[in-house]
This record gives sequence, C-alpha cells and structure tokens, in this order.
Amino acid sequence: MQLGATPNMGDYIPYVGALDLQGLKKRMKRVRKAHDAFFEKIIDEHVQNPKREGESKDFVDVMVRFLGSEEAEYRIDRNHIKAIILVYYIIP
Repeated sequence: MQLGATPNMGDYIPYVGALDLQGLKKRMKRVRKAHDAFFEKIIDEHVQNPKREGESKDFVDVMVRFLGSEEAEYRIDRNHIKAIILVYYIIP
C-alpha cells in the first residue's frame, strides 16, 4: 500500500519518468509478481481441492467453477479471478 502512495518524480517531471530514478517501477513489478504468485497459489488450491456438494463454498470456489466454461455468458480466466481477488485483498 505504501509503495502505491509514494510520490513519483516522473509524474511531475515527465522526462525523468523513463529513468525511474526512485526505483518505483522496479519495486512495483516485484510486488506484482509476488501478488501474482500468491493469487495463483490460491486458485490452484481451489482447483485441486474442489468443495463437494453441501460444503460451504467461498467466492473463489464459485469463480473457479466457471473457469473455461462454455456455458457461462462471460468467459472467466485466471487473470479475471486474480483481479477480483486483488480488489478484495486491497479493499476489505
């Protein structure tokens, strides 16, 4: 959270933005990779261990059920699920 709120010189001085003097882009990419790996692990756990009928399901279980489904009105892939998890992760 703190990284996203850090003032970026490139926002105020455009020609400096490409240089990434503060290293913000590099740090944000590292955080994004960590989040991506974490969310992939969550999705994998839900895919490998699906809930049985009658067991309580969480939101990820419901979304995983529609992964690659031809029946759904909208196609949902892993990136969609990760984006939704990220929103719930950031805004509890």
